[in-house]
Amino acid sequence: MNEVDRFTRQGVGASDRAGFWVHAGDFNQKMSQAQDREDYLKDQIEKWTALHGEHFKRAEILKLERDALQQRLTVSDERADVLGGLLLQTNELLYAIQGDPGAVPSSSIDAMRGRVFEALKRTKPPTCTWTEGGFSWHTGCGKEWQFTDGGLPAENGMHFCHSCGMALVVDEDQPESERES
Repeated sequence: MNEVDRFTRQGVGASDRAGFWVHAGDFNQKMSQAQDREDYLKDQIEKWTALHGEHFKRAEILKLERDALQQRLTVSDERADVLGGLLLQTNELLYAIQGDPGAVPSSSIDAMRGRVFEALKRTKPPTCTWTEGGFSWHTGCGKEWQFTDGGLPAENGMHFCHSCGMALVVDEDQPESERES
């Protein structure tokens, strides 16, 4: 018997539709076929993952880089908004001074200048310091990375820590003997 006879629940007659019943004599054969199909699919998944696993890792790294860049862009946008607001306030203060120079106290001018200079200060971006340890790199955020081709992070196209998103800095104070160990 090549085909599985399926029966409906209502009438125990043969049916063309997919049903819930299989003859007991066919059970072992069908279970063996199902197991073979499952094993084949598992093998295909393992082969596919082995072939394309590096692409998945690279995609994750790119996603983390994109998120880090988005974070920096958000900070820059916020800074531009603050500076734009200060520009408007400074402009209003200048109009007030232009209208009546004695009406604006010097403390207001000094306070405005202080806020503008504070907003214009360049802040150093937060960094993640990496130290080389044997065949891997230890991050300041507690992770460990390995490069399949070896080399420095910059040589492998890494400028941001892919774990925390901060700018990547290689520990230059590490003794040369420790770098090669």
